[in-house]
Amino acid sequence: MLRKTEYPLLFGVVGGIANTLGVGVTFLRIVIFCLFLFTGFFPVGLIYLLLALLMPR
Repeated sequence: MLRKTEYPLLFGVVGGIANTLGVGVTFLRIVIFCLFLFTGFFPVGLIYLLLALLMPR
């Protein structure tokens, strides 16, 4: 799994995950945004930041 550098909105984490899973980036961004709204920063925001630091470009 790699961070996507073609169309990064914020670090390219969602683009890399969408590419690996074979789903649309926009769809996955909406899902993650909804999860972030319902759960708050923890755990979605923390996991996102950890992936941004750990995933290669």
